[in-house]
Amino acid sequence: MEIHQTLDPGFFVNYYHNANDGTIQQVDFYLFPVYIFFQDGSFIQYAITPTLQNINFDFSILGLPIAQDQYTYTRQLIQYNTDQSKKYGLSGSYEFGSYYNGTLNSTTASLRFAPIPNIALTASYEHNHFKQVGSEQADLKTHLATGELRLAYNANLLASAFYQYNSYDEKGRWNIRASWQFAPLSFLYIVFNESSFDNSPIQNQSLITKLTYLKQF
Repeated sequence: MEIHQTLDPGFFVNYYHNANDGTIQQVDFYLFPVYIFFQDGSFIQYAITPTLQNINFDFSILGLPIAQDQYTYTRQLIQYNTDQSKKYGLSGSYEFGSYYNGTLNSTTASLRFAPIPNIALTASYEHNHFKQVGSEQADLKTHLATGELRLAYNANLLASAFYQYNSYDEKGRWNIRASWQFAPLSFLYIVFNESSFDNSPIQNQSLITKLTYLKQF
């Protein structure tokens, strides 16, 4: 059986510097020697990212303070996904390696279900494990779960609902959005947001509406 595939290895270079004195802020090389699209629409990638970062300001990640210093670290990524245009779609990635003065391992997984072109349901999960990171040499595990539903009655009437839960701050968040194009380039938007914390009576809710109308003469 013949397997058709497209190989597209390559690399990117990102360079950032301080606008005031020109000192280097960050340089990273994104190298992807394995970057393959298969005939069935699936995709696999292996990438490596050496990074030089100069932290000369107060900085923290998820409450982990990073000491002001110059850091060099290398991250590696393995990623795979099936054809996302089909009824069922799977994707996942594993990123690992050094991270500032410690290590970070991240795992993501996602499932997409689109029974008809008008409906798409996506569920995703992300796990991060920090080891010996920051000036406190701390260990931290976080979990991020999301779910999204997209609906389209037609090209002019759309709706979506998004939910996210973050274990780091024990916070859940809803975002519900609807849009209606009732005339050319004229829209009505309705957006509802809600965020809440576990073991807390505090809830933040907001409702936003926006109407735009374009009349051409």
